[in-house]
Amino acid sequence: MSTLGTLVDNVRINLGETTARFYTDSEIKYQIGNAYKKYFNDISMAGAGWFQTKTTLALVNGDEEIDLDALNPTFKEIGKLSRNTSLGIIPMLDKRKRFQASYTTSTGTGDAYVPDYYIRGRHIILDPKPVASEAASDTTGLTLEYVYIPTFPTSSSNNVFEFDSNFTEDFEPMIELKATIGCLETKDGMGGVSDIQSFRGRLQELEAVFQEAITPDEQPDRIDYIGLNYPNYYTYW
Repeated sequence: MSTLGTLVDNVRINLGETTARFYTDSEIKYQIGNAYKKYFNDISMAGAGWFQTKTTLALVNGDEEIDLDALNPTFKEIGKLSRNTSLGIIPMLDKRKRFQASYTTSTGTGDAYVPDYYIRGRHIILDPKPVASEAASDTTGLTLEYVYIPTFPTSSSNNVFEFDSNFTEDFEPMIELKATIGCLETKDGMGGVSDIQSFRGRLQELEAVFQEAITPDEQPDRIDYIGLNYPNYYTYW
């Protein structure tokens, strides 16, 4: 993975500048950060399984709400929520709608407590609420698997900015082209002239391959047909 300083140098080469003339390093870093945000959002919307992590959560007696604002890395969206018990991990039911009836017959404590839940902003709402506190561990509390928001470079980032490990070198050609186009669009907006279309054409080709790579395969798994064996209809195959 290249450093931020290397990406800045490569964008500057695209811009035809060996040294800063029209664009400062801060302006280029800003465009690089925007490019990373764009492709992160593409990946997270595609549900490609990148930028995911998990953590354990405690239960607090009488508190139905679990605040996710303090999670590090930053919470974006939930993947799966499970109940940790001495018997193993039990997936929990996402109610999705607040008016949906709860099918939990009893609040229970310990392993018997397996509530439903729904997401409200960056909060998990448990239904029913816990009636006993539990620490966060492999056998108590909850396990949350979630998509996180990585740290992006900004205009003031150091040249040795540490990128998230999910941002591999495969991203770099698109990042450099996207940042180059962003810089040139700023110049064109002020009345300048640039060969921006050639960069857009190259980026379009790379993005087509990128989108194909991150799009989940929607082909269903093969399911063997089970039907009547007509020569002997009392048996199946």
